[in-house]
Amino acid sequence: MHDINAIVTKNFNDNIAYIEQHHPELFAKLSEYDAAVSNGHYKERYELVFENGNFDVFEPSTQKYLYNKNAQKHIKLSFENTNTKLDNNVFEGFIRSSYDDATAKFYKKEKNLNSHLNFTAEIINYIQKKQTATHTSIGKYIFFGVGLGLHITPITTRLNPSLLLIVEDDLELFRLSLFCVNYKKIAQSTNIIFSIFQSKEEFTQTTDDFLNTKFYLNHYIKYFELLSHNEEKNNLFYLRLTNQSHLRFLFHDTASTYIKPLKHFSNKNNVVQTSINISSLNMPFLLLCSGPSLQHKIEWVKQHQNNFIIVAVSSALSYLEKNNVKVDIITHLDPFEASMNSFKRISKISYFDDALKLFAITSPDEVLNLFQGNNLFVFEVGSSYQKNSIKLSSPCVGSWSLLMLLALQAKEIYLLGLDLALDTKTGKNHIDDHQDHQTLVLNDGIQQDTTLKYKESSLAIDGNLQEKVYTTPHFYSSIEIINRYFSKIKKGFQHIYNLSEGALLQVAKPTKTNEINPTKQNKEEVMNLLKKSLLSNSKSQLSTEDINELFKKLQHSKSLKDKIQSYKLQSPFNPEEYMQYLIDSVASKENLFIYELSRILEDYMKYISHYVYEFLISESSTQSTKELDTIFRYNIIKLIDIYIKALEAILQKDN
Repeated sequence: MHDINAIVTKNFNDNIAYIEQHHPELFAKLSEYDAAVSNGHYKERYELVFENGNFDVFEPSTQKYLYNKNAQKHIKLSFENTNTKLDNNVFEGFIRSSYDDATAKFYKKEKNLNSHLNFTAEIINYIQKKQTATHTSIGKYIFFGVGLGLHITPITTRLNPSLLLIVEDDLELFRLSLFCVNYKKIAQSTNIIFSIFQSKEEFTQTTDDFLNTKFYLNHYIKYFELLSHNEEKNNLFYLRLTNQSHLRFLFHDTASTYIKPLKHFSNKNNVVQTSINISSLNMPFLLLCSGPSLQHKIEWVKQHQNNFIIVAVSSALSYLEKNNVKVDIITHLDPFEASMNSFKRISKISYFDDALKLFAITSPDEVLNLFQGNNLFVFEVGSSYQKNSIKLSSPCVGSWSLLMLLALQAKEIYLLGLDLALDTKTGKNHIDDHQDHQTLVLNDGIQQDTTLKYKESSLAIDGNLQEKVYTTPHFYSSIEIINRYFSKIKKGFQHIYNLSEGALLQVAKPTKTNEINPTKQNKEEVMNLLKKSLLSNSKSQLSTEDINELFKKLQHSKSLKDKIQSYKLQSPFNPEEYMQYLIDSVASKENLFIYELSRILEDYMKYISHYVYEFLISESSTQSTKELDTIFRYNIIKLIDIYIKALEAILQKDN
């Protein structure tokens, strides 16, 4: 017994010292727990016991043991069920695809941004032809549920992953594990990320950290789940994995959004600047989006439209036209040609002539050309080509429009149709007039599948004016962005009221339409002031300073190309060092904040690098390694060349 006491004391002391140094937020939680117990604010539920040569957890209130007095059997079963096979307990961080030789050859010749296959088909085709080895290595591993952690050391020793995610919702139980497993020792060979007693929002951030760290290891992620652990975090992880931005909005589209703005500066569009401030306007804004709630409450909108500045997303215009709602501001985000369908549904485009148009600068030319003139204003989306322009980025036009109103410093904002959820009675995702409207089956749980279904699966979440509503992974990404960031952007004088029947948005107060009574104002006068403010706080062209920055971006792009071209395979070859070198070369953390090209290349590497890495770790042929390296770097350079040509074209015009 003396030896056991010495072991648990050493484990606990080692763990506390390690956690205090490397995981300060977790250390703070443990300290708060200890203080709560000492002060009598929390009564411990469990007792750590040592019986029959094994640790166990006894819960006096239920008279139950966590391991039923047979922890050794649990450890043995856990170990036996742990392997590198891909037929169970595995997440796939990629979209399944295959390409034959003819397809790969065709796309290799294409040097444009029309398809992501121009930069990926050749690589995937080569790997599929050459790969012979079965999977033998696990780069990332997740433990859903710790218990006493007795299974963690043997599994980690067997698989030797580079990165662990350890998830436990019960802080008291995790604290007991500090006596039984030595996390400090595990961390000597494996990096650890902890998710202990975290909210959904905290877990989402932890998941992002886990996925973004050594993202070339994300091809297959194995996991172990304690039977006693709630499945919620497992489902949330899957949801976050399948909603990664580089899978929803592919790298070639990212490249297009960074290249399109360059020509629009030459077209002299009004780009809105950060100097604008419309907080002095004493009229509330009503943002109308295309969620089902707009259709439910359209009569209220018609009755009260003159009491608000009506802001409408482009996909809602045809419906509002049919209902004789006069729109004051139109917003548009979608960069794809298909978004023109929203405007084609309008009977008379002239119905919206007087409205101000606040569009993303990446909008298709056909859309922008519909509304040329003083009523058209554009915003940079992600790019930073004008030093003082407002830069906005969000997953959908509804959340982007709200972000825009916050950036303009609108004082009072009402939301309707920003449901980001399905109609709880019909399962509809949008108003009937929306070009992508669907009716889906409502499910409480997330249906995990190797096929990534962003817009078709459903899951239960907290509702705005209802206790529970159902959303899709596609909508959930916008909810996450709003809940995580918008409260940090919103200023104290700004107030947001959510009239929708969809998802609960933490930045907005749930409000019923009969609870508001806006003061009537002279709408025409307010709109004239708004337009005047937009005109006086917009710039149509790049300044000398902006152009000088473009030259720097061009030089940076060329230096990246030179670095990738001149790289020589190292001997002995280390796949992890190779991949990390390429990623650091094209998308280092410091460059991601400065250069659009680095963000394009980071998305590209997130999409394709794990395919390459998976092949390299299982490939013993030096010749195959060299061939794949050549193909991989060729496609990186092809992407860089497209961006270089776009920069050179705009700089030649301005000279």
